[in-house]
Amino acid sequence: MQLIALYHEGGFIMHPLLGCLIISISVAIEKIITLNKLKKDSKSISEAFNSQEKIDGFNQYIAQPYQAIKKFEKLGKAEVKENSSRLADQLNKKLSGSTWIIGTVASSAPFIGLLGTVVGIIKSFESISQAGKGGFAIVAADLSEALIATAAGILVAVIALILFNYIKQKSKDVMNQYNAELEENIENIFLNKEL
Repeated sequence: MQLIALYHEGGFIMHPLLGCLIISISVAIEKIITLNKLKKDSKSISEAFNSQEKIDGFNQYIAQPYQAIKKFEKLGKAEVKENSSRLADQLNKKLSGSTWIIGTVASSAPFIGLLGTVVGIIKSFESISQAGKGGFAIVAADLSEALIATAAGILVAVIALILFNYIKQKSKDVMNQYNAELEENIENIFLNKEL
């Protein structure tokens, strides 16, 4: 109940801050689900490729680097590595597609909170001018709104920054695993040809 009261006391600026928080968490959940699926599919496609099963059932971005191995195998190891690597980079770009939204929230939320602070201070000066005198009792509500907006902006920014860094690191780890398995499959194909 106290959170709801604080939300209302923070003024109109709390609405965009809440929207930013919801968007950040939604994008983060979607990214985490996608990365967990990629981690699982990475292992599965590597196993399917090694046992020479069809890999058409996998997501095209995951399957394309493996399809490039077969497609460019006759041209040599360097050509296979180059094309597989290029297609794996496309997968990496696809993965980081909407992560910028969380980064934008992390960097802009404090400024949105600061806008609420400025509005609260303007209101407090307006209250002083209407009352014709100063005093804490006259400006307390408006200053409270200003401080709540500042705190909310910082809180949203911290949450978004934690999510942003977590997703960046998890994405890097998953892509490193994917690339290592891809590289291992390329090496195995050309090692078998040499034997």
